[in-house]
Order: sequence, then structure tokens, then C-alpha cells
Amino acid sequence: MKIILSILLLMGFMVTKSQELPKEYNLIVNKADSLFKAKDFAMAASTYSKAFNAAGNLGKIRDRYKAACCYSLSNNIDSAFYQLNRIVINGKYTDYDEFEKESSFIKLHTDKRWVALIDLMRRNDDAIRNMINDNQ
Repeated sequence: MKIILSILLLMGFMVTKSQELPKEYNLIVNKADSLFKAKDFAMAASTYSKAFNAAGNLGKIRDRYKAACCYSLSNNIDSAFYQLNRIVINGKYTDYDEFEKESSFIKLHTDKRWVALIDLMRRNDDAIRNMINDNQ
């Protein structure tokens, strides 16, 4: 029961946080999504960044993920890692398999920051599993 309650509280927090984003954020993200689909990755990355700036440097995980893809595909490796770190550190992202399978991130695999990022996701995953086990 504690697990279900914890999950519901977390989901409520996530909905509340996403509701705090200004309307302008979604408009800008929609433009970035269109650029992403058109494979204009450099412009899409820049547009995602404008959306984050419009929201006081807040952003949805899926939007930061797409921004990281765009930065990687446009060879802006530092900015790709910045977005990925935001996802993993602030968003407590744990799906390292998804990251490793993402073709947009292949060129990041040789960077020393990649191993550290995957390791942090594994630690996030372990922490969440431990928290669930402790509540059972």
C-alpha cells in the first residue's frame, strides 16, 4: 500500500510541476518538435533551449531528451551531455537501456562522460529499488 501511495504522490507532483510551465513553453516546444521531424537538428536544439529559457530553465524530461538527441546529431556534444545530465540528475531518470539503444547518442558513447552518466542512472535505479523494498 505504501508503494502505491508513494507512486501516486510522485505522479501528482509530476503533473503539478508540468502545469507550472507557461503556455509559451508548449508553443515553442511544438515548433522545436516540427524542426526535429524535419531533421533540422541544430535549429530544433536551439528552439528547445528557448522553450526551457521561457520556463525559467525548467522543462519536461521528454523535451530535454529530444533536445539532447538534436544536440548530439548536430555535433554539439557538450550541450547534449548538459541535457542528459539534467534528465538524470534532476529527473532521476533510470532507463539506461533506452539511452544506450538511442541511435542519436552513439557518438556520445566514446566520451568519458557517457560511462559516468550510465553509472549514475544505475545508481538512481538501485536507489529507487531499495526505496521500494524498504516500503514493503
